[in-house]
Amino acid sequence: MRICRKARPSHPPQPCVQPQDEARSPRNSLHLDVVQAQEKEAGKLKWKSKAGFVGLLSLVGAIRKKRRQRPATTRACVTKTRMWTLEAKDKIASEPVKSGNLGGPEASLTAYSQRPLSELATVKMAYGASLEHVGPNPHAAGEELFDVKVPPLNIPGIGEISPVATCVVRKKPGAVQIEGKKVQVMRGSEDMTQGTQFTMLVEMQWIDTAEKQELIFKGNFKLGLDLPPAVTANLSQDIFENVGNAAMGVSVDTLAKGFVRSFAEDYDRWATEQ
Repeated sequence: MRICRKARPSHPPQPCVQPQDEARSPRNSLHLDVVQAQEKEAGKLKWKSKAGFVGLLSLVGAIRKKRRQRPATTRACVTKTRMWTLEAKDKIASEPVKSGNLGGPEASLTAYSQRPLSELATVKMAYGASLEHVGPNPHAAGEELFDVKVPPLNIPGIGEISPVATCVVRKKPGAVQIEGKKVQVMRGSEDMTQGTQFTMLVEMQWIDTAEKQELIFKGNFKLGLDLPPAVTANLSQDIFENVGNAAMGVSVDTLAKGFVRSFAEDYDRWATEQ
């Protein structure tokens, strides 16, 4: 007897769907393209933002550098075009004293030069110059402050100016030294001090031997003037400095001779009173 088995219905094989195939389906493929496009755009935006930030930093740095350089450039320009300088270098004058052989050591030229510095104010200066004692130098023991007034100087293109220098006076071996770094410059009633640069270094030396008694003046002067445009517009700086230096040299020569002669005469007066 034959037994018949019921045949199972056969089904066509189902294709195996891989994840990547699923992602490539029309619907998922469109989504993936959108995501990739957004990521790409986000990357571009990120780099653009970074580049813009770096550019902004560079711009700010350049502006700050320019601002720092501007004052220095301006000062250099002012110094070059407006600070006009007059100089008198290595000025020397000497004067023998008449009473050098009178009296003993207490009346010698050396003893006179070693007196307290404040007594310099008693010297009667020639040509209207003066030494006015201000007081001790608060920044250095043993030094004294004086206002030194000199005769008016006739400067081409400006006229007469009257400088008054505040000076430090100190004793050095064999000399009295007068150093000035501050000055007030007046032209009539006009104060021309602002922007002025001034240096002065003077030494009053002495020779005190049996054969020779003499006072010697040595000095250097420099005056820088910040002139107004009304003066500089009609005057060449070269001409001003060349002619001005010559005029200042003559004035300082006269001043030096009067200065040393005033001290020699003051010594003679002092020695006869000892």
